Amino acid sequence: MGFNKSGLIFTYLNNRSEYETYRNALMENPGIISIAGSEHHINSSYINDPIKYDGKEIEVDIMNVDHDYIQTVGLTLLEGQDFKKDSETDRKESVIVTEEFVGKLGMKEALGKEVIWMARLSIIS
Repeated sequence: MGFNKSGLIFTYLNNRSEYETYRNALMENPGIISIAGSEHHINSSYINDPIKYDGKEIEVDIMNVDHDYIQTVGLTLLEGQDFKKDSETDRKESVIVTEEFVGKLGMKEALGKEVIWMARLSIIS
């Protein structure tokens, strides 16, 4: 699947406040290495929407995740960078894409390119 399923647990919560409470309780357990929040999880729940680039449009699965999600689930970035913790720019204007996404749009180089999904987003990885 492209991510580390071993030792990974995910649960559904109703809102950010519940997540914060749950995360804080989990942080007290020294056996837990990393915790990440997301509105969706790989192979579980996501939004499917069109993305536009250079006159092309494709349907893609979209996940809204915290800055530490990629590291927590064990995904590997082939190039570029992960989201920065306190970066409003990353939160509002940046996107991380897959190799499949890059291939479907025929991009030779994806880093720094802009795609459109409700607004312009810069590819950072």
